Amino acid sequence: MVGRSDTKIIVDICLKTTFIILALCNIAGNMDKNVGRLDQVLRIILGLCLIWAGLFPMNGLQLSIPGIFISLISLIPFWMAITRKCPVFKFFNISTIPRNKRHE
Repeated sequence: MVGRSDTKIIVDICLKTTFIILALCNIAGNMDKNVGRLDQVLRIILGLCLIWAGLFPMNGLQLSIPGIFISLISLIPFWMAITRKCPVFKFFNISTIPRNKRHE
């Protein structure tokens, strides 16, 4: 059973994770795409693995705080795969998109 303090911690983690994701969206709003097709697929696989790890081995379904946190963090690779924009790649000036397809 989840107590009142556990619920507050879970809500706090959810809010902080949401703010991180919104900050990434704001940073990438005016970025060029820099995530290639293979990288996109690998990020989706990573996101699925993180969701699975958070919900099952780390007991996120039983409201375990680390499990919920890992499951929420999995939204970041999904977001990068969907938008094909990675702020870390932007910082290091990396692009995995072939040069002839970068501005499509």
